[in-house]
Amino acid sequence: MRDRLADRFGEDPLVAEYGYSSFAGALIFDDEGERIGIIGAYFQHRIEREPAVRGTLRLFAAALSPAVSALKSQRALCESEERYAAMFAHGHMPILLIEPESTQIIEANAAACALYGVDERELTTMSILQFAADPPEALRKELRAVASGLRDYFVARQVVARREVKDMEVFAGPLAMGGRTLVYAVLHDVTEKRRAEAELSRYRHELEMVVQRRTADLLDATSALEAERERRSKLYRDMGLEVRTPLQTILGFSETLATGLAGELNSEQMRQVTMIGEAAKRLSALLDDILELSRLESGGAELRVEPFDLRHLAESAVVSVQAEAADKGLTVRAEVPGEPVDVETDRTKVEQIIAELLSNALKYTETGEIVVRVAKPLPGEARVEVSDTGVGIPAEDLPNVFEEFRHLRGGRAGVHTGTGLGLALCKRLAQAIGGRIEVDSTLGVGSTFRAVFPAHLAQDAQAV
Repeated sequence: MRDRLADRFGEDPLVAEYGYSSFAGALIFDDEGERIGIIGAYFQHRIEREPAVRGTLRLFAAALSPAVSALKSQRALCESEERYAAMFAHGHMPILLIEPESTQIIEANAAACALYGVDERELTTMSILQFAADPPEALRKELRAVASGLRDYFVARQVVARREVKDMEVFAGPLAMGGRTLVYAVLHDVTEKRRAEAELSRYRHELEMVVQRRTADLLDATSALEAERERRSKLYRDMGLEVRTPLQTILGFSETLATGLAGELNSEQMRQVTMIGEAAKRLSALLDDILELSRLESGGAELRVEPFDLRHLAESAVVSVQAEAADKGLTVRAEVPGEPVDVETDRTKVEQIIAELLSNALKYTETGEIVVRVAKPLPGEARVEVSDTGVGIPAEDLPNVFEEFRHLRGGRAGVHTGTGLGLALCKRLAQAIGGRIEVDSTLGVGSTFRAVFPAHLAQDAQAV
């Protein structure tokens, strides 16, 4: 309540014109206790009985509450309908109101009329089933499900303007209007999307078929390769066994003859016997290489992992070929670090690699020197290099130097000696201990072969 209004609101028309001097008011609340209005009374005299006035106003506020609540709800409803009408009329997506039982189109916005190529007046006299490209009963069933609240989305094929058939996504829901339940439907053309999905599915299926065929071909080729590898390995083993016995006999008799145990030999006879022994030794080396390759390729090679100093292995290999190198006027030396190069791998296989690389270098080097280098190990990696000042390898031959029975161009007087398996064996030995062989070469300058392998193999490691 307020008194002496003229002192505070003297310019107010009600106060100035009618001479009101007092005011009393009461808030109007709805059923949930929310304030929805106010009722007031002006007096031209000072209020004497304030409790009575206050009580009277509260009675009036309570009596007016239902009417004010209804008015507020009506206003909100009108505003909502206006917003819906604006959205319906001006929306860019086609929107329909459909009676689910009769399937009649009750209302349609401009976008829907454009979609079907029919004006609103005609469209609202038609059934949505008239535009169905699929059996009508399926669409009727969907509308009933939406009206029951069981569905809010489905896809329907519709015949639209220019008799085109479109795949339409339908986002729908029930809507109560005028005492009946209608279905609102917002349509979205997904024809291109579904066509793209179908095309993508077709491509995916074709790709899967291609992959299956390629996989089958690969499996067949792998099986054939494994079978061929096994046949070749068996041939090598059989050949080694069949040839080794008579070869040992030849070696034994040639040594017996060379030592004079079977009688004194003249110089020509000694030369002939020596040639027989050397040929037998080369043949024995060939058999050894063949059998080793056979074991590596068939997975029969075992790893014997042990710790050792790589420097000692290199120095020992150099000592073993110094006599042969001296015969050719070559220098062979080892370059190793001052501190130990401790590795843990198959000592025998590393020794074989170095020996084969040294043999290859001796074969193709006529002047200069051969150097065995042990590099300081990188983290987890060991390296051994064999460099020579030999004839070098033509660039076009480098990709093939590790093939079996491959002779490099060069050598003494152009004659190729050896088995042609040495570098191939080096490659397989390096792979067996998880490593690789690299080569750098310049024709007429020399070559460097490099074995790179893990510095530490697990004790239970398997040959690769």
